[in-house]
Amino acid sequence: MIMQIWELRSFSNEDWITFLYFFNLLILVGMHQSQKRQFQKFVRFFQLEYYFANYGVESSLKLFQPFYIGSFLLLLSGYGLWAYSILEAFNFNPNPDHFYYGVGIVGFLFVIRFVFIRLLLPFFKDKDLISHALYRSFTYNTAIAIIALAFLLLYRFWLRDPIMLWTISYVLIAVWLILQVIAIRFFLRFRAASFFYLIFYLCTFRIGPWLWLYEILLTGSL
Repeated sequence: MIMQIWELRSFSNEDWITFLYFFNLLILVGMHQSQKRQFQKFVRFFQLEYYFANYGVESSLKLFQPFYIGSFLLLLSGYGLWAYSILEAFNFNPNPDHFYYGVGIVGFLFVIRFVFIRLLLPFFKDKDLISHALYRSFTYNTAIAIIALAFLLLYRFWLRDPIMLWTISYVLIAVWLILQVIAIRFFLRFRAASFFYLIFYLCTFRIGPWLWLYEILLTGSL
């Protein structure tokens, strides 16, 4: 009887995550309905070069389409739930409010970064190449977020083993680093002389927002 009550309470604590997965499922369905061919090419994660060949140039300037808004929401959800699960594993006892607050802050930083990049791009000589490199990075991050959501679904509702969580985390971090290096190499392969612009981008739009996030978390205010 006690075990049944404990299992019921445990399930209740996961209700908001169940809703989150249902919301993500609706996003995937919406992405498929809005751009069926693009969605089918996108979910072939091991053949993303074919995806970039078809959509990497023209779509890099159309990120406000429903397909990319859905991708952005999946990105926030995947990385947010991943971070939430890790905090749980470290016994920080996070609650849903922490998840929504963290996702909101990170989403805000991403939007601000995107606006700054759009404002600064016209001043760069290689703006089309930079835009395509950023599009690659965005696509890679979205793909990793979807994969993370799939693994976390197994972790949270089937095999609640910390070893599984750490294994998933290490693999995803390794894949993320490799893909980011590929995105940077793509940029340098065509414009090795634009190394200055690459350093400027990394410092301003990659490192800067996370330092700001750290300041927010440290002070507890915007």
